[in-house]
Amino acid sequence: MRAAVWVALILLTTTSVYAGGAPAISGDYAEVRSNEVYTCGCRFSGQSDLAATEAILAWKIASGEFEGAPLAGSKVVAVVAGNDNLERRQAPRRSILFIDAAETQPLVDLVSRYFGDVVGEIMAVRQAPIEFRMDSDRALVRLDGVEVSLRRAVLPDDAHDGSYRWYDPFVPTTEWTLGVAERNEFWRDGLNRRWRITDPAITGYFGRFEVGAE
Repeated sequence: MRAAVWVALILLTTTSVYAGGAPAISGDYAEVRSNEVYTCGCRFSGQSDLAATEAILAWKIASGEFEGAPLAGSKVVAVVAGNDNLERRQAPRRSILFIDAAETQPLVDLVSRYFGDVVGEIMAVRQAPIEFRMDSDRALVRLDGVEVSLRRAVLPDDAHDGSYRWYDPFVPTTEWTLGVAERNEFWRDGLNRRWRITDPAITGYFGRFEVGAE
């Protein structure tokens, strides 16, 4: 009888461990695009191809691990460029990753696994200090050659008449806020493309991301 009880306890413990699965990787997230994500039908149609080909994505990881490496405190910025609307995930695109962490490979593998369809071919990986600040009203991402400044969109004031949300965030989010991009800039080498967009428009999101929970 006692042996049967011990076997049952062992099975229950084992089942609980496996049922829990891997913990999620989560933290702050911001993205900005070269096209508006919330706008009227006319502007959406006009921007849906050649104006929707660049994006900057940023992650500030609060908790989680990948490939046995703890990721809390790590920051990653992906600058992405394509020749077609980036929402069409089958369309080719290339990217540069900027990583603020001592070990870059686990973060490269993380981005490739969960966000590979967004970033496409990774042309370069560069270690760099990254400033990432976010609260309920604003998000700021800044490093040498890259700057993103988003403020919370106020609707309907910040939108055109008849506007609609045409795009979801690029990555899985647990919460998000529509963002008006006050700055969207990339002026580094590596993509054969640079841009500086300072006209305020609802071209991004900021909030919380989560991946990896099993």
